Amino acid sequence: MKAAIVNIATKTVEMNGNTCNFYEAGLTNNADPVTPLTDETEIQEVLEDRYGEIEVTFA
Repeated sequence: MKAAIVNIATKTVEMNGNTCNFYEAGLTNNADPVTPLTDETEIQEVLEDRYGEIEVTFA
């Protein structure tokens, strides 16, 4: 199973030893792509849609 560590405060996602920002990970509001997501449930759903089964930890 894949794993991701999401830090909402710094707007970063760490997966497989790589860190990217919310924009690179696609964690932005569809209506306003400049606005990063802040809701943990929405973030988990987006990551599951993009990467399949994934264990998400929020830091």
